[in-house]
Amino acid sequence: MIVCTVCGHGNEAGAQFCGSCGAFLEWSGATVDRGPADESSEPTTGAGGAASGGDESGAPEGGAGRPDGVPVGPSGGPDTATPDSPAGRACPACGTVNEPERVYCRRCAAELAPTAAPIPPTPTPTPSPLPVAPLLAIGGVALAAVIGFVLLGGFLDGGSAKPSSAIPSSSAGPTTEPSPPPSVAVTDPPSTPSAPAGPAGQIAWASSVAGDSDMVAAAADGSGLARLIVVPGNQWQPGWSRDGQRLAYASENGIWVAGADGSNPVRLSDAGATYRKPDWSPDDSTIVFASREDGDYELWLVDVAGGALVRLTDNGVDDYDPSWSAVSDRIAFVSARDGTRDIWLMRSNGTGLVRLTGDEGQEDDPAWSPDGARIAFASDRDGTFLMYIMNADGSGVRRLTTGTEVEHDGVWSPDGRFLALASGGSIVVVDAEEGTEIARFGEPGGSASFPAWK
Repeated sequence: MIVCTVCGHGNEAGAQFCGSCGAFLEWSGATVDRGPADESSEPTTGAGGAASGGDESGAPEGGAGRPDGVPVGPSGGPDTATPDSPAGRACPACGTVNEPERVYCRRCAAELAPTAAPIPPTPTPTPSPLPVAPLLAIGGVALAAVIGFVLLGGFLDGGSAKPSSAIPSSSAGPTTEPSPPPSVAVTDPPSTPSAPAGPAGQIAWASSVAGDSDMVAAAADGSGLARLIVVPGNQWQPGWSRDGQRLAYASENGIWVAGADGSNPVRLSDAGATYRKPDWSPDDSTIVFASREDGDYELWLVDVAGGALVRLTDNGVDDYDPSWSAVSDRIAFVSARDGTRDIWLMRSNGTGLVRLTGDEGQEDDPAWSPDGARIAFASDRDGTFLMYIMNADGSGVRRLTTGTEVEHDGVWSPDGRFLALASGGSIVVVDAEEGTEIARFGEPGGSASFPAWK
């Protein structure tokens, strides 16, 4: 047998290609001992390199074989019959009948398809004996072709090669992929930021026409003006309930509460005194107000449902203009108990007095912001009553407006972004951060004061 120099497989005499790996078999003299029965058929080499069993020239004797190990028939051509394997696998390429266990043809190295039944040998033309050198050259070309197919990613299937595009040819130069066109980012056009919403809600105020002061209301820009309460005498200083469903106001003869449209007014306090600035508790159950009965203003509480009165302050100076925080029991108010009118703070039971402003001037009209964090007030500390804002503990005082007209009665918008105040007989709406004027309005022919915002 001939040993494959590639994989070491022992191939039968006469095979030109390995039956295991398909490599071309170049006979090197190495054989595999097949036992005593085959000793007479295998060539051996002597000291001079000639095969024994022939003449001195090394020529085969009686057709026993060729120097390259390929058995020959009587005519000198390759033997296509296998004595010990009458049934075999016929090569689809050259017709050679191979042993059943072979994978590749022993003559042409083509891949063999299995056969289920014995196939009679097919006579093939007997070629003239070829010298070894041309065979080696042919085998080298075939091996190079196999290697080329492997590098190309092809494989053998029934003698047909199917090239694969997965592996590029070894002989081809580097392939450069065409660069994709540069991507263009598609962006939406910059959106124009929407302008902040302007003041909203409804503002009520006291409007004095021909000597009588009545309750009117309009939108925060002054449109849609309507008269709410028109009765003999003067009504002033309105205050909306927290839910916006009711309107409290002061009158020459008491503290009153009416519906949001001015209907069904009910008096909560006795007549015979002067009243100022009613304001609602956070839960709308109680109203705080100022009443002047014994020569000075004092603060009182009245139960909205039952009318019961509770006195909060009692001293010889004025305590007035209360403002109740919407988020706590703190009431801010004006008091002159230390010689000048300042902003003070106390609990709704009259305890916990704290002075928030000093002696810089006269202060009036405190108003809590909706979140309970700040208090707006009027002060003449710079010569003219203008609007100021401070933190709830009295720190961070800053002047909000810079006008030349007297400003009073500041009140916050429900969202805390604006203030409405009375100035020059009109209601003026300003930005709560910058103090810029947003709107100015009033009843035609009337003088406006004491705004309330819901």
